[in-house]
Amino acid sequence: MLTKAESKYETKVRDLARKIATSVLQLSSPVTDQQVLEVLRSQQCEPQLLCDAFWLLDNGMVRFEQYDTWHSRLRSLRNNPVVGRKMFDLFQGVTA
Repeated sequence: MLTKAESKYETKVRDLARKIATSVLQLSSPVTDQQVLEVLRSQQCEPQLLCDAFWLLDNGMVRFEQYDTWHSRLRSLRNNPVVGRKMFDLFQGVTA
């Protein structure tokens, strides 16, 4: 059973994940990895929260609407050797 603090954090993760998925869905096609990275960069949150939200989207995608559209865009970013590295830097608090 989760503590109150853990439950509150899990809610923040789900809310942020939903916000990211919705933002990625709103991008005009064709969507670039850089555009998806900018969606992640635009989130005003701690790096760990962003990382956890991405993990939830990447591994629990069926919990969110229209995952068949936005999930492939996240995977493309994650697998991009140049732009994807910048995403992982965000998770460590590196913004440059």
